[in-house]
Amino acid sequence: MATIKLTKNELKAQKDALKMYQRYLPTLTLKKQQLQTEIRSIDQRAKEVREKRKALEAEFSKWIAVFGEQNAFKPDMVTVKNIRKGTGNIAGVAGAIAIGGPGSIFWMWICAILGMITKMENN
Repeated sequence: MATIKLTKNELKAQKDALKMYQRYLPTLTLKKQQLQTEIRSIDQRAKEVREKRKALEAEFSKWIAVFGEQNAFKPDMVTVKNIRKGTGNIAGVAGAIAIGGPGSIFWMWICAILGMITKMENN
């Protein structure tokens, strides 16, 4: 291997660079350890999240198995007698807001109850 001859100034600059490197080396090692610790903690948290996800998937699969059965729900269990369309609730909300002001939620409930009563009596 060929040797390189350095002048006094170049040799001093090399020695100073080596001293600076040796001075900051413990700090770099500490930073490396801190990063490794953080990576381990993140990995541990990720593992916990994966385990929770697997547990939820197992629980969901049980429920899906219950509701996925062919004979669990028969087509005639729920029937629709008729469908009503209208804009009666829109007027009820507007009236409740006009009457109530700040307490309009209360008046919306009152108007809704009155509207349901009149609708029931009309049928």
